[in-house]
Amino acid sequence: MGYPLVVKAEDQGSSVGVEIVKNEEEFLKAWEAAAALSGEILVEKFVSGTEVSCGVIGGEILEALPVIEIIPHKSFFDYEAKYTPGASEEIVPARLSSELTKRVQELALSAHRALGCYGLSRTDMVIGERIEVLETNTIPGLTENSLLPQEARAAGIMLPELFDRLIRLALKRPSFIKKKVY
Repeated sequence: MGYPLVVKAEDQGSSVGVEIVKNEEEFLKAWEAAAALSGEILVEKFVSGTEVSCGVIGGEILEALPVIEIIPHKSFFDYEAKYTPGASEEIVPARLSSELTKRVQELALSAHRALGCYGLSRTDMVIGERIEVLETNTIPGLTENSLLPQEARAAGIMLPELFDRLIRLALKRPSFIKKKVY
């Protein structure tokens, strides 16, 4: 594939165990670090460009939230950039054309549907020569400063209302209703 590459532990969240490597020596160190966290390791070609994310909420009727642009102040949106105040800038709505915004939202909706998500998801992408879908988070962070709640606020949905919607959706979900709750 050539360098740079992304090496990551397959089953970690919040970019834990993710490294961007530029040579074989860095690759081996990143591989060992990821292997210490997980039995499965993913290796991907690094994609550069504008990092964006788009949340989706809903059940049978889906709503794509405003797109958020992520500007890490270091090489990428790693654990430190996500949780250290001032380590990154998050702009919502993203500084994209209306056509590009619509395309990102369509991709988020398509990923949500393709993966059989229900209630909420957040799809991370990089916009370079084309839009690259990186991953879909099926249990995205829901703190006041997490990406999806920021997107919801930009759509006029405050955190308590977002939680109310998600609870209502969970109670309406057919598979939830069929199970006995003790």
